Amino acid sequence: MVKAPKEKKKVGRPQKQIDYVALEGLCKIQATGEECAAILDISYINLNKKLKEDGHDGFVGYYKKYSAGGRASLRRKQMQVALSGDKTLLIWLGKQYLEQKDKLEHGGDQDKPIKVDMSCLLDKFKRMAGNL
Repeated sequence: MVKAPKEKKKVGRPQKQIDYVALEGLCKIQATGEECAAILDISYINLNKKLKEDGHDGFVGYYKKYSAGGRASLRRKQMQVALSGDKTLLIWLGKQYLEQKDKLEHGGDQDKPIKVDMSCLLDKFKRMAGNL
């Protein structure tokens, strides 16, 4: 009578399955690899290893793929807010994407200090302080 070979017993904890929906969402909000791993209750090393086993390029490749969608959503929302009238955001976006800059011009002789009349600001500050 021929005995069937014994199956090897698995040693250690059972492998965790990655919640890919959660991981994709975390990448979209620009969470770091360590943050993703902590939320998924797995070490970063095991997260990276498991992603490779599942046919991905590890965490870095997965992150590049799915964080792009989050950046695009943020950029879209910034444009909506700016175009709805947020002047500060319009200025900031102009500086980022259109290479616009603040240009400071100083009048007078460069060797002499510039004198600025601050009395109007002082009066305004006193009025504001009186309203407290």
